[in-house]
Amino acid sequence: MGVEIIVGAPVTGENLHGREDELDELWSRIKINSILLSSPRRFGKTSLVKEMERAPRDGFEVVYLDVESIDSVQEFVSRLAEALPKPAQRTLLRRFAKKLRENVEEIELSHLRMKLRESTKEDCMRDGEDLFDMLQDAEKPHIIVVDELPSFLLNLESAGVQSQSIGMVLRWLRQMRQAHDARFVVCGSIGIDNILRRHGLFNTVNDLERITVSPFGHDTASRMIERLLDKADIEYEPNHTQKILGKIGVPSPPYFLQIMLREIVKMTGAKKRLSEDVIDKSYQRVLGDAGKGYFEWYYDRLKTEFPPDLLHAVVSMLDYLAERESSTKSDLSGVFFDALKKKDSEIFLDAVRALESGFYIAKDNGYSFRVKVLRDWWAERRAS
Repeated sequence: MGVEIIVGAPVTGENLHGREDELDELWSRIKINSILLSSPRRFGKTSLVKEMERAPRDGFEVVYLDVESIDSVQEFVSRLAEALPKPAQRTLLRRFAKKLRENVEEIELSHLRMKLRESTKEDCMRDGEDLFDMLQDAEKPHIIVVDELPSFLLNLESAGVQSQSIGMVLRWLRQMRQAHDARFVVCGSIGIDNILRRHGLFNTVNDLERITVSPFGHDTASRMIERLLDKADIEYEPNHTQKILGKIGVPSPPYFLQIMLREIVKMTGAKKRLSEDVIDKSYQRVLGDAGKGYFEWYYDRLKTEFPPDLLHAVVSMLDYLAERESSTKSDLSGVFFDALKKKDSEIFLDAVRALESGFYIAKDNGYSFRVKVLRDWWAERRAS
């Protein structure tokens, strides 16, 4: 199919731009440790692990499991069984049939999933242990990718699961990682540290090596822009690449580069010729309807992360940062305390840590939005 402008879906193969180094690092580190892979939403984390699944190396077989929408251990183990390669599924069904003393010919994967979902949490964990034992006996070593684990934990919270039970789940996963040869890549686009801090569970992930997927630097982003413009047969000048980067900002989230280029292709139409006016108008579309779903996710996430009184103070900080390049800690805390109607340094630091681990803001010489395009959208939202 060749190189394409792809928005939303994970990209693999030759459409995976500029991630060669990260991919090599993942394959290098996974031989030694299981990994906690974090990044903001749409920065390319899922594309990396889907590329690992598509083109495994070093004799590994990759099992990909998306847990973003589930809210129980039973569903977790059921989804894992469903994600296994076909030979492993057949072995699992034979073991399950023997356990139930049923005819193996009459057992199907749907039957197994139903039984797992109907079991107690403790029984399901034991079934999960049997599943991991089976992978231990497989011909190839396995990498188990658990994508969006923080979302799973938040779903458990929303379902009323208490800290003790959430800790039981995380300790069980840690035990599975340590008791088997299979490697794990645990992924999250929501800051997992804030969740672990709430429940006092940092020790449940201290065996994982942390790797962060960052936005593109100047050179990588420039190459991606030029590659996709060439693929779309659009005529452009060298300064156009820099103008696009000036709009999105550096570091550049690849997802927004894709959105920007998609809008550029639409606006150039049959003329296939880029201009500064087209770039300006395309960026306004990115900040409008074209990027609305993504940006609104960032705002909606705050509503589930913070209670109403604290949410107001957090949004006030982001409103303040949207109006300027950066802020000192002193000025930012002043905004926070004014909105909160009290001075509490511990609450302020917790809120800042949550925004940092959630990839909203970054601290360098001062505090600022992590990426320019998010700051621009936030300023537009505030003005509307």
